[in-house]
Amino acid sequence: DSFASEDREAESLYRICRRSIMLNTQALAYDCNTREQGAYWGDGIWIVDSVGHQTGDFAHMRHLCYAATEEFNASGPYIGASLYGLGAPLYDYCLVPPECLWRYYRYTGDVKAVEDNMKAARGIVDEFRSLKAANGLIVLSNMPKDAGNKFRNGLLFLDHPGNGWHPMTTVGIDRRDFNAGFNLFYLQALQAMARLEKVLGNDAKGLEKEIEKLEEANRLYQVVA
Repeated sequence: DSFASEDREAESLYRICRRSIMLNTQALAYDCNTREQGAYWGDGIWIVDSVGHQTGDFAHMRHLCYAATEEFNASGPYIGASLYGLGAPLYDYCLVPPECLWRYYRYTGDVKAVEDNMKAARGIVDEFRSLKAANGLIVLSNMPKDAGNKFRNGLLFLDHPGNGWHPMTTVGIDRRDFNAGFNLFYLQALQAMARLEKVLGNDAKGLEKEIEKLEEANRLYQVVA
């Protein structure tokens, strides 16, 4: 491919982005091939989505779907933040695989991939479903104490505790028990699961009711908060 422009800054930006994608997708979807050198879920889904749409080849996304099942089989629903057991769990990252599987199917129509990986996706969602409070929202204090491998007692990527890591110059998003952002991650996972169950010809009415209740609970919580 090639890109030419009278704007030298635009050309430079294109070359930098192209080089980054080439370097970070040599084997799988790396966050950064020189810094963290890990295939992190939160970064990976965007990388494989981008590569697939730019090249027409969704092999990287397919690999991420099957890797989720491997991680689930090895460690259970609280999968590591990065593939191959690297990194302690980040709770919001655990909910990326259902969304990744749905995107992969939507882009490719690969039903076999859905069939092969639905058990893991269901297992992850089922675990987080068990952490709900009476109001229908997931409660962070319900997380098993050892789920995060005692890594800062477990954390959310979207709400890192303290400066000096991500984010460097901002405060945490929501440190209360009912974290709105995290519950929206869970909602996204449920929506993906409902669509995937329909792909397999299964009844998704129970999931759709749960989605409706969670949407209402999120709205009510934000009004009260």
